Amino acid sequence: RSEPVVVPKDVDPHVFALNRYLRATPFIPKDAELMSCVIESGTATLDFNSAFYTSYGTEDESTVINGILTVMGQFKEVSYVRIIVDGKPIDTLGNLELTDPLPVTRTPGLESDGSSQSTAKS
Repeated sequence: RSEPVVVPKDVDPHVFALNRYLRATPFIPKDAELMSCVIESGTATLDFNSAFYTSYGTEDESTVINGILTVMGQFKEVSYVRIIVDGKPIDTLGNLELTDPLPVTRTPGLESDGSSQSTAKS
């Protein structure tokens, strides 16, 4: 069981969580960073710096994207993710298509607000 992580004051928890994931993933460049996260109508637009947009192996591409979708799935206000680099849309990451927003991956028990209330899914 992992310990809760304290997000520093004045830091966006989405940005903090994703940058923590990037730093923990060995094949992601050390200077890769999420610069901002803007959420509109359930879609989080994630703006990464150019170091993120590098050549990954095919398996690593999936690992990176799936990790991002899982990290963002902790936040109940986020249903989809759009990835941009330096403020500009990217169509692909290697062989992965990124033109449309991607659905997040929900992990039961990892909601960000810690509330015990359940919400009905339609």
